[in-house]
Amino acid sequence: MRQRAKKLRRPGRLALIGSLVIALVGAWSGATFAAFTSQANNPGNTITAAPDWEAPTITAKTITKAAGGVGGYIAQNSNFYVYANVTDGGNPASGVASVDLTATLPTYGAVTLPLVAGTYNVGGVAFNYRSAVQTMPPMAAQTIAYNIVADDNAGNSRTSAGSVVVDNTGGTATTVQTANGGATAGRPEAGDTITYTFSEPVEPMSIMAAWTNPLASQNATVSINNNAVGGNDSVTVGGANLGTVNLGGARYVTATRTYTNSVMTVSGNTLTIVLGTASGAGTTSGNTNMSWASSNLVDDRAGNAFSGNTAAETGGGDREF
Repeated sequence: MRQRAKKLRRPGRLALIGSLVIALVGAWSGATFAAFTSQANNPGNTITAAPDWEAPTITAKTITKAAGGVGGYIAQNSNFYVYANVTDGGNPASGVASVDLTATLPTYGAVTLPLVAGTYNVGGVAFNYRSAVQTMPPMAAQTIAYNIVADDNAGNSRTSAGSVVVDNTGGTATTVQTANGGATAGRPEAGDTITYTFSEPVEPMSIMAAWTNPLASQNATVSINNNAVGGNDSVTVGGANLGTVNLGGARYVTATRTYTNSVMTVSGNTLTIVLGTASGAGTTSGNTNMSWASSNLVDDRAGNAFSGNTAAETGGGDREF
């Protein structure tokens, strides 16, 4: 009988892979390799900086009277600056290309105002861009919206919205009060306070030129002035546009006393003075009713002058200090 020939099977895929690995290992086992060496450059390749995909950052902005002080308020026909603090990111940063204010003014339409780089400090806040001095045209009191637009050299842009209040009306003095903070009620001494209240917030720089940071306190010398005729003593503050407080016909000192290192602070509509070191002892007086002849040299935050009126102490007669 004829035997049927056996059919040969092809090697499987795993067998082929195994043979390949054995062959490669055998080849590598006898191979030699050259050592790697560092090179200063490789003409076949180039390395370039990563592109700047990050828009500039706007951390602060304000519109402020050209004279400085509190920001965010201006009056019609007055001069002002626009400030911004802008930095550019990226890896590496491409640099700030331009900073502009854009706004639409009632009656006057769209405006674009460029800002230039520099170093500025307004009200205790640092800025690195500022416009040229501008004049607010005549317009009614209102709030105006604006944008600060910052572009970098890679074409990235950032917009930050802000607003400024147009205020065309000054305020008035409304009342003055004292409070005891020392050892003896009714006698002016260190720690006692005098509080001046206005109809609206004031610009601290208009009270004292050195008061450039409205958020900080300011030292001053307070005088309680002796009036030998009739005992009508009064209070004044050296170098400050606060006018004169009449102490209501009472005698609080037998000779004029000064209170050095007195501390002035502003909060909202009020200015408070804490009396400092006295040059001599005062006297104790009974109930009185003060009046305050204010100064018209004080401005509000927009630069409008206060009326300089005389305001009576509210609440009736009481013991001062």
